[in-house]
Amino acid sequence: EEADAMRYMMNDAQEFFNSRQWYRRRGIPYRRGYLFHGYPSCGKTFFVRLLAGLIGVPIFVLDISKSGFMTNETLPSFIQRVPPKSIVILKNIDKFVANRSMANVKKELTFSGLLNVIDGALAHNKGVLMILTTNNYQRLLQDKKSVDALLRPGRVSLTARFGRPSEAQLKAYLIRLFQTRITTRTSRIRRRRRIAALAAT
Repeated sequence: EEADAMRYMMNDAQEFFNSRQWYRRRGIPYRRGYLFHGYPSCGKTFFVRLLAGLIGVPIFVLDISKSGFMTNETLPSFIQRVPPKSIVILKNIDKFVANRSMANVKKELTFSGLLNVIDGALAHNKGVLMILTTNNYQRLLQDKKSVDALLRPGRVSLTARFGRPSEAQLKAYLIRLFQTRITTRTSRIRRRRRIAALAAT
């Protein structure tokens, strides 16, 4: 099921990046949003890198949970400098929502400032795919009012859970990884032997 979901998301992203005219004709901001959640080191960022590599678009990663790192001025400025057809990852969205009481501090990013950026008002014709990630989905859900605003249709179109790999998945991955290396090394040895045999004749 997870593999099917990943394939669906890849197809969705590919279709999005090829649909600029469709958005333009309808006057819809040319942007899209995903939410990835799951345990740390279970493939969220890896999948985004794979996705970007297959489609051929650049990635930009921001951890917005770090206090003082982003403000209502710096985040929009960053998004405006992102080139067309790019993926932007906003990491640890749950920590930002949980600590948004800090938003009263003038110099820090506010919740409304984040929503304005996600809505695409600052880069509506660029074709930015914005991916929010969280390692703690349950903490994100605790603030229902905020999560409803953050994940409403139009801001987040698709949500995907990245679970821990099963034993069978790990085994298949390791076999594929090391078998490729073994096969490559064996081919080199055989090629060297053939060259040596030809040189000896």
